[in-house]
Amino acid sequence: LLSFLICCCCIHCAHSLASNQKQGTTSASTKSYFATCIPGLEEVLRDELQEIFDFHYYTSKKSSTILNDDDDNNKIQQQNNNHPEQQKIYIETQKSGVSFELPNTQNGQEIALRMLLWLRTPHVLMEQIACSSSSSSSDFNTIEDEHDLYDFVYDNVDVANLMGNGQGGLLTLSSKCVLRGNSHLPKSLSHSHFSALTVKNAIVDKCRNLRQDEARPDVDVKDPDVPLFLSLRGIPQRSSSPTSKANNSNFKAEALLYRILNGGNQSMHRRGYRDDMSMHKAAMKESMASGLLLAAGWAKLIAAAKVDERPAILVDPMCGSATFGIEGALIAADVAPGLMRMKGAAVDNHSTNKVPP
Repeated sequence: LLSFLICCCCIHCAHSLASNQKQGTTSASTKSYFATCIPGLEEVLRDELQEIFDFHYYTSKKSSTILNDDDDNNKIQQQNNNHPEQQKIYIETQKSGVSFELPNTQNGQEIALRMLLWLRTPHVLMEQIACSSSSSSSDFNTIEDEHDLYDFVYDNVDVANLMGNGQGGLLTLSSKCVLRGNSHLPKSLSHSHFSALTVKNAIVDKCRNLRQDEARPDVDVKDPDVPLFLSLRGIPQRSSSPTSKANNSNFKAEALLYRILNGGNQSMHRRGYRDDMSMHKAAMKESMASGLLLAAGWAKLIAAAKVDERPAILVDPMCGSATFGIEGALIAADVAPGLMRMKGAAVDNHSTNKVPP
């Protein structure tokens, strides 16, 4: 529940990112992502992302990167001079999360998979698949009712890439929705449940129309293959008529549609080494413990100890359920926090992607 609430509160920041993207910072060659975290750990999460980028671009020697650090807006611009497909990557620290872009290539997919495996502080990792304020969208800021929302999803979501190519079995899906600026939302879009159903209907209808057997994908709210997350933000409109204001007839909505990469009901803070039934209700979350350890310099102390061959000591005098000790040991042993959470594969069997080392 906490992860979902954090996800909801930081979608507001993602809307501001989308406004920048429509001005030209995002193109078909890049994809936008948003990772949520506990408030206060944004800088730690940004450093984790930086480390993953460095590993991919430097250690694998696939590209060379120039870093420009902007202290004013906490934005890191990474520019690749050798590979045109990876010219610019942006990381921006926002409230309760970090937004960033990756190349819309196989390399970008490998980075996203590595994030699912190695990031320690986030709760949710989301990939943006449609935005009504994007310059590539055919209906720019014209979502006034549920029919417009249906058309927006139907026209702008690549269902064949999202749900499969129409051959073989169908993936399951789920849809959630959060509303922002409710007082400025159209009346027909002011209910999150029905707006989520509209997204689901558009996806399954388009999927059915693409298949010769006209089969529709099933909904699985417990463990969906494709969990979707919709954010609707009300846009106030000027109107001289009090009647139209009272009926919300002159209001419009801006929509952001994400795919949750870590699963619909599986927060990334759950490592898999604990049984929720045996945990105390006030136990510290694993993401909080690892975030505090990273902020305190535990990883740097481990790195120095390996060079100096001197022990690194972690003392937790207020130890309860040993969250600090376990997370500290995972960091020291360089164990990926997502290993035990994985079910054996991060993608379906029809994909050529593999979980990277």
